[in-house]
Amino acid sequence: PSIHLGGVGEILSSYDKLNLDDQLCNKNLFIDNFIIYYKKFIIIYQIILCLYFQ
Repeated sequence: PSIHLGGVGEILSSYDKLNLDDQLCNKNLFIDNFIIYYKKFIIIYQIILCLYFQ
């Protein structure tokens, strides 16, 4: 499936949403934070793939 630059914008908006989730998240919940950072990593990875294969 070909992903265009529009896809990157979509990915970035979900990244912003994760940042918001991150701020709302209780900092004591290590597992929740880990999941959020893992999702952020996946998003950044998707952006790199988008840019690489465009």
